[in-house]
Amino acid sequence: MIDVESKIFKLIYDAAMAHSSAIYVTTESATAPPSFPAVYVEFVDNYVPTRYHVSSRTEIYAAVTVDVEVYTNSPSGKRAEAKSILSDIDAVLAVQGFRRSSMNYTDLTDNRNSSVSNRNQSIIRLLGRYEVLVDQNGNFYSRR
Repeated sequence: MIDVESKIFKLIYDAAMAHSSAIYVTTESATAPPSFPAVYVEFVDNYVPTRYHVSSRTEIYAAVTVDVEVYTNSPSGKRAEAKSILSDIDAVLAVQGFRRSSMNYTDLTDNRNSSVSNRNQSIIRLLGRYEVLVDQNGNFYSRR
C-alpha cells in the first residue's frame, strides 16, 4: 500500500504553522480540541484506480482523499478566520497537485442552549476535501 499520510500531514502542519504558531493541528479525533483555532486532518480514502491495476499486483499509483477541518470559536469573524487558515493550507496543497473537491461551513452551536453568551462562544467548522494521485515513490500528481 502506498502510504503518504505523514508526508501530507507535514505539508498541512507546516502551512498551518506558517499562518500562526497558535493553531492546534492533529490527526487525533476528539470531542473538542484543547485550544482554538484547531485543524483536524483525516485521511478518508486511499485506493488504486482501476486504470492503474497491473498484473504484478504492485501498486504504482494510489488515489488519496484527505479532509482538512478548521475549527474556530473567535468572538467575531469566525468564518473569515477559518477561511484564512484553510486558504493558506489550500495554497500549499494546490502547489503540490492536490485538487479541492469541496469546501463547506458548519455551525456547531447547540441552539437548544442558545443563551446570548453561548452564541458568542459558538464554534464553526470549515471543511475542505482534497484529492491527489500519488505514485509509489511518494510523488503527487494532479487528479483532474
